[in-house]
Amino acid sequence: MKAWAGAAVIAAILVTVLTFPTVPRMGSVLRSDNNDGRFSVWNIAWVARTLITEPSQILNANIFYPHTGTLAYSELNLVAGAMAVPAYAATRNPIAATNSAIAIALWLSFMCMWALVYRLTSSWPAGLLAATAYTFCPYLLSHISHIQLLMAFVIPLDFLALHRLIERPTVGRGVQLGVAVAIGGLACGYYGIYGG
Repeated sequence: MKAWAGAAVIAAILVTVLTFPTVPRMGSVLRSDNNDGRFSVWNIAWVARTLITEPSQILNANIFYPHTGTLAYSELNLVAGAMAVPAYAATRNPIAATNSAIAIALWLSFMCMWALVYRLTSSWPAGLLAATAYTFCPYLLSHISHIQLLMAFVIPLDFLALHRLIERPTVGRGVQLGVAVAIGGLACGYYGIYGG
């Protein structure tokens, strides 16, 4: 348990430091200088707001009126939007909601990769090194404005579930793998395809 707690604290510190000033200024700083980033802010805020107020209307986004189902015209970002619900509920600030989803996604990427490597090697330092390299690699951080690509935690999550299933095949572990792959598909279409 100490290993998990230590990894979680290190992950939080690294997310805060390596995305500075995002975490301390969650509601006012956005690392986005393109239309993709602005679209992500709208998308995350739409999903978070709609999950709070009228979940049955999640696909009927307020774009391309009078058409319905318009959220499906692009990435749904349902997982990122769900991650943003607490920040959006507390602040009603789309930037805070998006930044919270980014921070949570990076933290989860670190923790899932750490857990995978720790499970395979039983080495706490190896897990930390792999998780740091994976979570904060230039490719991932260069896509801060593409919220769906930041949902990279689903890849090690899929492999964790797969290794558990291979280690001891049970229906429950098969369901866990299916749930992990489904989360990947809802988080990012690309990652869902890769996971499948």
